[in-house]
Amino acid sequence: MQMSLFDFEVNEEQAISDHAALLIDGNNLLNRAFYATRNSMKKSPAGIYTNGINMFLHMMLKYKRDLNASHLAVFFDKTRGFREKLFPGYKGTRNNQPDELKEQFPLLEALLKEMNVSVFADEENYEADDLIASVAKQLEPHMKVYLLSNDEDLLQLVSEKVIQICRKGKEDIYFDQKVFCQNYGFLPLQIIDLKGLMGDSSDEYNGVPGIGEKGALKLVQRYGTVESIYDNLSKFPKELNRYREKLEAGREEGYLCKKLATLVSNIQVVENKNEIQIQWNINSLLDFCRKLGLHRLLSEVESGKFT
Repeated sequence: MQMSLFDFEVNEEQAISDHAALLIDGNNLLNRAFYATRNSMKKSPAGIYTNGINMFLHMMLKYKRDLNASHLAVFFDKTRGFREKLFPGYKGTRNNQPDELKEQFPLLEALLKEMNVSVFADEENYEADDLIASVAKQLEPHMKVYLLSNDEDLLQLVSEKVIQICRKGKEDIYFDQKVFCQNYGFLPLQIIDLKGLMGDSSDEYNGVPGIGEKGALKLVQRYGTVESIYDNLSKFPKELNRYREKLEAGREEGYLCKKLATLVSNIQVVENKNEIQIQWNINSLLDFCRKLGLHRLLSEVESGKFT
């Protein structure tokens, strides 16, 4: 789900860590990069569109530098996995991407691998968000973990040491647990309960019929979880009685949608943090820039702008 629910406050400038991991939602960032530069699309000498790739690489290098990241990995979606089996309409129209964007995904992934950037994807059961969740949980005891994505699903991972970087307008918002609670009024993990009730239009599931954003927010702020809401149906105060019948009728949908929203965080993606330690082959990046005609990025990398 993309950022759209509320107006957020920007917290104070984040202290730069000298030992941090940056986990990048590859699909989300390439989509953002493509649409941000769609009015100035360029092609390589071979006729391949490069605007999304160019901006993706620029952002990856910039955040790596600004966060002084020592570990970095990029994650891509290859399947809708177990969620599509639970709910066949899950992300039903997500394949409707323009060809100019589609052709940039395999090219970007190939480049990252040539650069020795750690790239992960699962083709059977799990989405990129599940892989990110699993790696974040594994790294959290050892270092600060930054998640670069506008996908609201990842906010359930936010803590004092796991920070999601979201772009709103021209500003970055660094969501740690404090900033999240200030803006939502509940804990990060409870985003799955909010979505269980109100659904997620981006992922194309509806939640409990008749429960919208405002009602879901009231219920979660008062009772905390979908389970607690249903345990207390008979004790609702007068101001919440109007939701009771809808909740009773949509009980099954509420529990299902919470499950769809819940990220799997116990997948063995890496054996240890050293697997995603940055040991890049910059010469591969330079060669790629020359091949695709990314002259400005080539000049910036050669000048040391991102070091």
